[in-house]
Amino acid sequence: TMALPSVIEPVKRNNQILVDGGVLNNVPADQARALGADVVIAVNVGLDVHDDRLWQKVGLPAILVDSWRADAISSSALTDVRLALARPEVLLRPPIPSDITTLTGFTRAAEIIAAGEAAVKEALPRLRELAGSARR
Repeated sequence: TMALPSVIEPVKRNNQILVDGGVLNNVPADQARALGADVVIAVNVGLDVHDDRLWQKVGLPAILVDSWRADAISSSALTDVRLALARPEVLLRPPIPSDITTLTGFTRAAEIIAAGEAAVKEALPRLRELAGSARR
């Protein structure tokens, strides 16, 4: 899901301003643990902010691309820190092509699913290990 902060107005309720949870916790592995999960498998499908090809194909004025890039870098760094603190047992990073973004991926579901399958296949030894230790 996404709420596109800065495009969709936040919801004001009681004394709170509510926005997309991804603003502060894009991969909430810590919340899974807080809810009692013994094993946490996190999936980070965030942009590869270091891939210059992504920013060249956006088609927006340079100042908007620079602003978006700065926000994406900050979000990515915050996600990395939160994941380091949460320490999920498995972290999947599907190899999603750089030209598939939140707004351009709707028609490319097959590629995105294939990337997810590739990430799971790579993690299978660790997943099997965790499944085996859970049975004991």
